[in-house]
Amino acid sequence: MRGIAFADPWAPVVLLNSKDSLGARVFTLAHELAHLWIGTTGISNLEPLFGPRTSIQRTEQFCNAVAAEVVAPRSSVDSLWKATDPSSDRDDRIRSVAAQLRVSREVIARRLLDSETISRKEYLLLRERYKEEWQHELDRRTANDKGRGPSYATQVVAKNGRALIRMAVAAHGAGETTGREVSAVLGVKLNNLDSVLAKVG
Repeated sequence: MRGIAFADPWAPVVLLNSKDSLGARVFTLAHELAHLWIGTTGISNLEPLFGPRTSIQRTEQFCNAVAAEVVAPRSSVDSLWKATDPSSDRDDRIRSVAAQLRVSREVIARRLLDSETISRKEYLLLRERYKEEWQHELDRRTANDKGRGPSYATQVVAKNGRALIRMAVAAHGAGETTGREVSAVLGVKLNNLDSVLAKVG
């Protein structure tokens, strides 16, 4: 799962996979916002869609197209691509354009496919390689982070935000919510709440 959009008319919500690269999350956010703009709920995994047949697949393709134009407009990709050295390695050229637009290499590869600069086969091979490289990077980070990293309280604050934590705790203190509800909203056990509140201040 790369992202989810809940197109509720009163409280629309977008969720992003925090394990994705920052560049991939930018695209996913734009994709999920497109879902909200057209009022459809959807789950995104960025699987390539060629010749969509169902209405859900057509919606996903549309949201992908909107997201691509938002984060990497074709005119920008084309001009940046032409500005790269044609004699350079293709991967280096893709990396350069992706860095300038602050998106993933996968997004640029897809834009190059859309403009028929690369073939579908080339795109799928690049996409698979990018996925493998990112998984390798995640595995490396996990191995390096064992026994290190931010405290539990710091992670809870980063995940929920100080405003939500303060609001949930204030509602509990006023008797408007139960401890179980606070625990569920914040994703934290009540016996760990004191350390989280100390972090919030």
